[in-house]
Amino acid sequence: MKVDGKATEISVTQTALANATGFSRGRISQLAKEGIVVLDPDCDDGAVLLFQSTKNLYTRNKDSEKEEEIDFQLHHARLEKLKADKAEIELAIMCGELYDAKVVERACAERVVVFRNQLSGIAAKIASRVPDEHKVLVSEVVNQCIEEALLELSSLSSADFRGDEDGDT
Repeated sequence: MKVDGKATEISVTQTALANATGFSRGRISQLAKEGIVVLDPDCDDGAVLLFQSTKNLYTRNKDSEKEEEIDFQLHHARLEKLKADKAEIELAIMCGELYDAKVVERACAERVVVFRNQLSGIAAKIASRVPDEHKVLVSEVVNQCIEEALLELSSLSSADFRGDEDGDT
């Protein structure tokens, strides 16, 4: 179809625009309410200006593609930051600057058992150095003090090793 006159003033029905663009008739009506599809001011039957409406639809699609590109770039930047953080942690582990919490916990537990066993032997060592009449009393007092210290030590939890919000440990 050949059109004489101004191409910017060609109007079509909303149904015709919907068929041409692949949108539903309802979506075209919604886009008209949003001002993207431009209604023909000279027609009372809801016709739309073909050129301006198509131009607005194209521009709208280009803007959404730019937003998708920005979202992709932001997502990619976050991913790269996470990769860099992971690599930094792995390097610190390889250099022996960072340890797995379970390994540290196991090593500390082993040290505490050795320490407890050594403390338990102290009472007998001290008792052997005092006169016979005081051995039992000294052994009981030393054992009681050791048991109190061990009880306090056993009350430690992993929360005790976390710093507060100020970064203090």
